[in-house]
Amino acid sequence: MDALKKLVSLEEKRVSTLMVSMLVTLAFSLLMYWRRGDISANLVNVLSSLILGVVGVSVANMVNSVWGKEETKPDQNESGIPL
Repeated sequence: MDALKKLVSLEEKRVSTLMVSMLVTLAFSLLMYWRRGDISANLVNVLSSLILGVVGVSVANMVNSVWGKEETKPDQNESGIPL
């Protein structure tokens, strides 16, 4: 279990969940379009929100890597001093 925690960080889990959710919703949207010839407005809103979430996480990761700011650990405050 410890190796799994080291292998997959919380951020990667979040991105993977967003990606899987987006892909499943996209597949369902395409199926609905193929069967009905139309996609409901609510499904379009859900799909666009998931796409924007994935893009937002990617942009945030890129900005974080450019600025080089490290995340604070739960046992540290903003200045990095242990609590």
